[in-house]
Amino acid sequence: MGGELENRIEIPEFGTIRRVRDIVVLFIHVVVTLVRLPMPGGLRSLVAESVLVRHQLLILNRGRKRAPNLRLKRTVCAHSEAD
Repeated sequence: MGGELENRIEIPEFGTIRRVRDIVVLFIHVVVTLVRLPMPGGLRSLVAESVLVRHQLLILNRGRKRAPNLRLKRTVCAHSEAD
């Protein structure tokens, strides 16, 4: 019984796996960026990509305006008017 516990393989936490994956993705991105930079139009394409990513982040982080919660009476009224 004690031997079974000693032979057990420890699996790292998912947080560690995610961090390693993020580092690998970042490294690949840097290598691809360095390869694209000396190509014709490379700097221009990198700047355009950067601008588009910043715009995407601004849109994703924008607050969403939600409609107020309707009370039961108004909900019933809205459903009856829709029919």
